[in-house]
Amino acid sequence: MGSLIKKLALPAIVLLWSAAYFIEVAGYSKKNQYLIKPAFIVMVILFVVNTFIDIREWRREQESGKGASQISQEEKQLLLKSLLVVVSMAVYVILMPHIGFIITTAVLLVVLLLIMQVREFLPLILLPLIVTGILYAVFKTGLHIPLPAGFLGF
Repeated sequence: MGSLIKKLALPAIVLLWSAAYFIEVAGYSKKNQYLIKPAFIVMVILFVVNTFIDIREWRREQESGKGASQISQEEKQLLLKSLLVVVSMAVYVILMPHIGFIITTAVLLVVLLLIMQVREFLPLILLPLIVTGILYAVFKTGLHIPLPAGFLGF
């Protein structure tokens, strides 16, 4: 049962976080709800599907006798990588208002590529720069959504 709870903990936290945001946005005008409502509904559906799949997988493991004590080295590395991704995203959210969107997004993408074990120099440098540039252009220029400038002003 402990392994099932571990599998469902992170999706439940993400769902609760998005539910809190959805409730906060619900107090604003109807126009503000157009983007969050479909995304929230999709998240709820994905959470339900994920829960059913995890329960089914957990039952199969229980029937086959494979318990939580038989975690392979690959599974441990996958859990560590998942934890590193969550921690790096949390640090990103905390630092973005202070450092700015461009720098924190580029650094986050480099960190995520390193977590995914991308070691080639060109993708490690070019991909974050290109993705950050595209995101900046879409949000700042295209959608006119203000992005945190940070202490450097960009």
